[in-house]
Amino acid sequence: METLNLLEKLAIKEEREVRSILPIELKMSFFLQNKPINNNDYIDLKNLEKVTTILEVGNIKIFTQMTRSFIHQLGQRVLEKYYNSEYLGNDVFNNANEIYNAVRKDWHFHFNDDRKKMTNYCIKTMTDTNEKLIIKYYEVDNKFILYGIVSDNYKNMNQTVFRNTLMNVIKTKYASFNLEPYQMRQSNKSYFAPIQENFRFNLKHDFHFDIDITVSYGLNNGYKSYSLYMRRYTSKEITDRNNIKQLQKVLYTSVSIEDINKALKAGLTTHIANNIKELLQQNNYRLEEKEITSILNQGAELGLNWRNNPRYHENSNPEDDMKKFLENVFIKILAYCFDFDKKLQLSKSKYYSASQIDKFFQLMRIAQSSERRVYDKIQEFQKIHGNTYYNISEAFREVGTFETAIARPVQRFLIEVGTKFIEEESYLEKCINNNQEILMTGDYSFVDN
Repeated sequence: METLNLLEKLAIKEEREVRSILPIELKMSFFLQNKPINNNDYIDLKNLEKVTTILEVGNIKIFTQMTRSFIHQLGQRVLEKYYNSEYLGNDVFNNANEIYNAVRKDWHFHFNDDRKKMTNYCIKTMTDTNEKLIIKYYEVDNKFILYGIVSDNYKNMNQTVFRNTLMNVIKTKYASFNLEPYQMRQSNKSYFAPIQENFRFNLKHDFHFDIDITVSYGLNNGYKSYSLYMRRYTSKEITDRNNIKQLQKVLYTSVSIEDINKALKAGLTTHIANNIKELLQQNNYRLEEKEITSILNQGAELGLNWRNNPRYHENSNPEDDMKKFLENVFIKILAYCFDFDKKLQLSKSKYYSASQIDKFFQLMRIAQSSERRVYDKIQEFQKIHGNTYYNISEAFREVGTFETAIARPVQRFLIEVGTKFIEEESYLEKCINNNQEILMTGDYSFVDN
């Protein structure tokens, strides 16, 4: 019998275990640390997600925390309907995070201002015959847990259908693109953990960087969307791609130390060679291709999302809408690659002075030891790239990728800064002229390996 992969298991688990119920004669109650929350009790914003909400329908009690998904699904509906708030289509907000932060802030205010009134509004929203909402839930350890709140015309999407459509679109419309899957994993340890899959993506264009595609498959809870992340990375210019391929061939056909050393001497830098040796030792001298990728300089990522939500579908068939999204998404990726490659090449002809670098480091807010690592790497790479923006970018991303002694948030910060030296025109001058502190801005999302 053929073994089911993680995606197939998730699809079957959703189908078997998730139930639906109409919120008829719904009751709501709130608890914090197992104690009932009274109407006059004030809840700090930092404790909001610790609040347990119980949705009671008949003799069924469904539990949930005031998580992002719950506040987004119920709170946005309540606030727009009864408090005249406007989020979607509001020009004030630039992205989904800003919308959620606004919803969360308003929800927190009204939850404390008049909890009884807000509870009634929540029940009215859930039981409104015009809205026709459905509660989805599942059972764990004899306890019912909220899965999501959806409209009655919500249609479940089997995650394997999305994957099959993705592969078929590549095969029929983008035959010149080589999309090769190499890893599938759970993104977290939750009961219904979303599945992520990595693809090696060959565009067959002479770009000066490489990309992988990570697909994060959605859930049928009305909240978790399908996302494609484009992971960009660069290899050192003195490292020939053929040498890496030769190394892969050697490792797949032989595990002798002699052959490995021969491959390591085929043009790879000492730094990368040492990383490979370490990985070889950890894996009994066997190295998977994905691990070779992980030691290359890793840049930022770009997210492209499709949400299985009837309000966003152009027609009543989500499969057709999904196919259209996938057909267009690779056009966007290709256009983005051309644009980024142009910026990358420009960064190699844009120069900086030593005094500018000194001022830039004065504006950074990280440990001096981390600053020293980046500064030393800039001096080292200067012999290869000269006093260029690309040199600074390469140094920041190199340290952010390889220096495991640095805390994870600082690693991401360094990769983000390094990316901005390519993507943002005159980034160095802007920071210096505005006397702007260099902080983590979260402009780039990250998908964990």
